[in-house]
Amino acid sequence: MVEQMGVSRTPIREAIKWLAVESFVYTIPGRGTFVNGVSIKDLKEVVQVRGVLEGLAAKLAIEKINEKEIKKLERIIEEMDYYAREKDLTSFSRTSQKFQELFIDISGNSQLKKIQKIICDQTHRYRIRSLSSPKRLEHSFKEHKDIFEAIKNRDPEMADKLSKQHTENVFQNILANVTTKGDEKI
Repeated sequence: MVEQMGVSRTPIREAIKWLAVESFVYTIPGRGTFVNGVSIKDLKEVVQVRGVLEGLAAKLAIEKINEKEIKKLERIIEEMDYYAREKDLTSFSRTSQKFQELFIDISGNSQLKKIQKIICDQTHRYRIRSLSSPKRLEHSFKEHKDIFEAIKNRDPEMADKLSKQHTENVFQNILANVTTKGDEKI
């Protein structure tokens, strides 16, 4: 792998250590490094935390948001609409993350931003999986648009409620599309 990538072993080792710390991979000495699955229970817990964090971020953002930032969010929603109509899952997912990161930035809470990054990294690999099921892309766009409207209308309780509902819908959609149960890895 080192030869293929044209880098020394040190950055590869450091990347693998970071992936292990974040529980994306595990290493068996003498055998190699392997991708770690996630249990449904673990995913549910992460999604629950993500919903609370995003709801809080939306509520805090409403206290601070200005018209220029509302326009930025609106442009991101327009991009998401385009990618949803084009069925471009990767671009939609990236733009969705940009949407969430912007209102987290607007919230002004640096601790929230750090924690959200960790949570988002843990759920990122399931975003595309969730969006690829029938009608989920359209539903996800509508959920984001509704969250935007609540922020734009400065309705913190609705923004919180819709953010939590969106993350729960993501989880339920993933559950509907896996065949494992309980602590099995997905």
